[in-house]
Parts: sequence; structure tokens; C-alpha cells
Amino acid sequence: MIAFPKPGKKRRKVSPDRLDDLWREAVRLNWGYRDPFEDRGPSHACECHHIKRRGIYLLRWNYRNGIYLTMEHHEQARKKWMKERIRALPQVDTEYLDRMEKINFKGYLLSRGITEEDFMLEKKAELEQFIRRHHGISVGVYLSVW
Repeated sequence: MIAFPKPGKKRRKVSPDRLDDLWREAVRLNWGYRDPFEDRGPSHACECHHIKRRGIYLLRWNYRNGIYLTMEHHEQARKKWMKERIRALPQVDTEYLDRMEKINFKGYLLSRGITEEDFMLEKKAELEQFIRRHHGISVGVYLSVW
């Protein structure tokens, strides 16, 4: 039996894994592929770390909630002293992150009249736009060769 799509606007889905990939690339670009605590030049040998918990859905795919760290610094990132070092960086907008952390996600969706899928599609568009601005090429082409 052939399944025909329902008439009307067809919505495209986006997977959390795809958003995670886009988020990581946006974080890398935002930090210039550099760990802010190292004097070395750009490196692909670092890892992206969420400044605020990854479980805070409004911030999960927000590149402003990410930092690019060496593996050593990434291991230390959950320690209180390292969290304080990260929050003290001028590039980290702690006031914004703290405000966003306090917003109830379901209330946010209801107030905007959108679904979780709509939210994810918006995040995908925001991240792709940020990456395009920094690369000037198609995001799909860039991520497929990375």
C-alpha cells in the first residue's frame, strides 16, 4: 500500500544529533578553534563543553552556551574552580545564560505558540545561519567534509 503525504505544508524534522553537530561547529567558530586558557593557535584537538548543563533545553543548542576546551581543560570543566574561570571570561555572557536557565521550557513554548519540533527547527536555522556567516559556504557541504 502506498502512503501519500497529507495535503498542506510538509514539515521537515531535525534530529537532536544533527543539532548537536551544528552546535559543536558553531561553538568552534565562536571561539576561533581555540581554548581560551591556552596560548596555542587554532586546534581541532579540542572538545566543546556546555557552560550551563546540556539538559537545559533552551540552552542545549545555543552556541553562546558552549566553550571550546582542550581535553585536559574539558576534564576539569565540572570542577567549581574551573566553572568560575569559565564564567569570568569576557566572551561568556553569564547574565544571559543565567536568565535563560530560569525560563521554563514548556512555558516558553506555550507563550510562543510553538511545538518542540518548531523550536528545534528554529535552532537548526539559527545555527546554520551563524555557521554560514563565518564560512560563507553551504553548511551541508562544510560538515560533510569535516
